[in-house]
Amino acid sequence: MVNTTVKKPNAFDAFVHLVAYFALVMSAVAVGGIAFFFINRYAPDLSHVGYDYYSAGEPPATGAVRFHIASLLLTGPLLLALTGYLHRLFGAGSLNPASGVRRWLTYAQQFAAAVNIIGSVIALVYQFLGGNYTTNFLLKASTVLLIAAAIFGFYLWELRRERYDRRAAAGTAVLAGTAVLFAVLLATGFAAIGSPLEARRREFDLRRADAAMQVRWRLEKEYRRRGSLPDTLQDVDPNLGLDPETGQPLPYARLDDHRYRLCVTFARATPAVAPGRLKFRRRAPKPLGQATEEVWVRHGAGEECHTFTLAKRPPGQGYVETEVDTGAAPSP
Repeated sequence: MVNTTVKKPNAFDAFVHLVAYFALVMSAVAVGGIAFFFINRYAPDLSHVGYDYYSAGEPPATGAVRFHIASLLLTGPLLLALTGYLHRLFGAGSLNPASGVRRWLTYAQQFAAAVNIIGSVIALVYQFLGGNYTTNFLLKASTVLLIAAAIFGFYLWELRRERYDRRAAAGTAVLAGTAVLFAVLLATGFAAIGSPLEARRREFDLRRADAAMQVRWRLEKEYRRRGSLPDTLQDVDPNLGLDPETGQPLPYARLDDHRYRLCVTFARATPAVAPGRLKFRRRAPKPLGQATEEVWVRHGAGEECHTFTLAKRPPGQGYVETEVDTGAAPSP
C-alpha cells in the first residue's frame, strides 16, 4: 500500500538534497579528472606538451589526480548512500518527492548539466571547424558530454518518477553501474599513481633535481659577479643546494675557477622509455655536451655526479653559459 502522507518542505529536506547534490558535483568532477589523467597519459596532445619530466618516462604530474581520487573515495559512496536514503524516505512518506525544495534544487542541477552539454557540443564544433580534432581533445570533450548527459538523463527520469514505494529496475541498474564505475576508476587511479611511499620518493627526487638546477643558476650569477666559483655553496647561500629530505647540502666540489662537480643522491631511477615510445618534447633535446638541467632529468637510483664548466659568451658581455664538462678548456 502506498503511503500517501505528505510532508511539507523543511530544513532537513533542503539539507539532505544539498549534501547529495554537492556529492554529485564533486563526484562528477573527480570522474572527469581521473579520466583526463588517463587521456593525457595514453593519448597526449603533443601540441600542448612541453619539455617536462614525463619526457624521461615519468607519468604526468599526479597532484591533481590524487585530489580527484581522494574526492571520489569520499563523495562517491556518499552520493550513492544519500540517493538510496532519499529513495527510502520518499517511499516511507517521510519526505515529499514533489516538494518545491527538491524540484528547485534538481532543476538547478539540470540547468548546470544542460549548460555543460551545450558547451561541450559548441566546443566540439568550434574546434573541429578550426582543424583541431586530435584524439586528446575529442576524448576529453566526449567525457564531459557523457558525464553531463548521464546526470541530466538520470535526474530527469527522477523528476518524472511517481512511485518510490517499490524499487525501480532502471534506477537500481544505474546506481549499480555508477558504483562499478567508481570502483574501477579508483582501482586504476591507485594503480597509476603508485603507493604513497613511491609517490613520496618520486616527489623528493623531483625536488632534488630542482635543487640541483637552482645551484646552476645561482652559481652562474656568482660567476658573473666575481669571475670565479665559490669554495662552498654555503658561501653563496646557506640554504642553497640542500637535499629536501635530509636537509644536508648536496655534495659540491670546486675544481677550479670555471669548473665544479655536483652530486645528487636519488631514491629511485627514472623509468626507462620503452623502445618506440614517444618522448613528449616540443623540440629536440640538446646534445649531452651542451645540456644544463637536462642531466638531472634522467637518472638512476643512488648517487649521480656531473662536472660542469662555466664560460662567458660572448667575450666582454658578461653572459654565462653552463655546459656539462667535456674535458676541453673553458672559453675566455
